[in-house]
Amino acid sequence: METIGDRLKKLRTEYKFTQKELAEYLGFDQSHIAKLENNKRNLQADTLDDLCNLYNCSEEYILNGDMNYVKPFFNFRSNLRSLDLNTVAAMNTIVRNMTFLSALSEKMNDKISYDSKIKDDVSFKASNCRRIWKIDEYDPIDIISICLNKFNNITIVFFDANENMSGSSCTVNDEMIIFVNSKHSLGRQRFTIAHELYHLLFGKNEFVNCAINSNSNEEKEADEFASALLMSDGALLNFQSDNEIENWDLDDILSCEQYFQISRKSMLNRLEKLLNDNRFYDGKLTNRIKYNAKKRGFDEKLYSPYSKDENLLLGSYIRLVQDAYEQGKITRGKKDELLRDAYYYDFINNENMEDLIA
Repeated sequence: METIGDRLKKLRTEYKFTQKELAEYLGFDQSHIAKLENNKRNLQADTLDDLCNLYNCSEEYILNGDMNYVKPFFNFRSNLRSLDLNTVAAMNTIVRNMTFLSALSEKMNDKISYDSKIKDDVSFKASNCRRIWKIDEYDPIDIISICLNKFNNITIVFFDANENMSGSSCTVNDEMIIFVNSKHSLGRQRFTIAHELYHLLFGKNEFVNCAINSNSNEEKEADEFASALLMSDGALLNFQSDNEIENWDLDDILSCEQYFQISRKSMLNRLEKLLNDNRFYDGKLTNRIKYNAKKRGFDEKLYSPYSKDENLLLGSYIRLVQDAYEQGKITRGKKDELLRDAYYYDFINNENMEDLIA
């Protein structure tokens, strides 16, 4: 008969965590974890809660072996081994709450088909998305606004994570969640969101361990899609022609990346590939980026994080909380718990959520 200790060990090994990593997350020494898994120590309530957050499972599963537990699958633009367990727990808390909220919802989600039967080319998929959203190929695109306004089932979560973590995504009952490192620059965050959007719209809906230098086909396709969506080759060449650029210099690069709102790294990668020229990575183009932008009268926001908040959640999640509360499906206490998990501390104990949604 399977014991609590057996299930604890099973969960840890499924996530490929070591006893040492789990001990650091829980604030114990490693021997404590070994005793829990060998049923030689009882599980305390606060430890049980932390484990449920980490593994996105119910207390009933750990205590009684409820068979409804399914390990969530994320598409990571980083190696899972580099993630802090507190980061994994924070992500799983949002996923668990979204599972709960989506089950209560009567909302009809968008059913637009983004997969083209005409052509399977990744660049064509990016072009087709722009067509659906009625955005010209040569125009810049506000990918954050697009996600929040063209989809009624996307939640974007900016959260504190280590440098190696770029982003992640998953789908929960037709609700799409994109996680983005809140420490990265806006240009890099925009690329991450576009990258994760590819996984959500065109991916295989299975776990992809997306190391930054991953050689997987889907990762390469997601990078290609993000590049083409934010600035197609045609748009880059059109910008070059309109501005009569013969030899790209720092002024030209700044002007182009500011217009299309892409990161310096993405800008240089595109120029290198399109022009087959590897001279773009000298120090003059990669150093003192903010200083050089400000010196030429450009806004520095592109090179800073989207928000000053370490944790910020936008999109469908909040509307689902509002709907569930207004329809009497959750109590005020549950509403506050869901808002607290989504970092909306200022609206806890607030009876009226209109200001929050507005």
